Amino acid sequence: MMVSLRHAYRLKRSLIKEGSEGLVLKKVGAPSNHQMDKSQMELVLASEYLVERLGLKISLSSVRSIMIRHGIWTPNRLKQVKIHLLR
Repeated sequence: MMVSLRHAYRLKRSLIKEGSEGLVLKKVGAPSNHQMDKSQMELVLASEYLVERLGLKISLSSVRSIMIRHGIWTPNRLKQVKIHLLR
């Protein structure tokens, strides 16, 4: 396996600092970056529940708007409020 000189120095530093565990990837066991949001999962589960149990076929957008109205789910644009100070 060929690594660059810079990467070899980084590996050497981590080996000295952390031992053999310094060479193992740190991302092992961590959740994926491409997972579905928990709020989206709730929407999918809610709509599947409505179809299976009650026989109602409602679109995801309708389920989402109902959940927003009742405060069960908040849209992402409301979660990420950015405050910009005037200069």
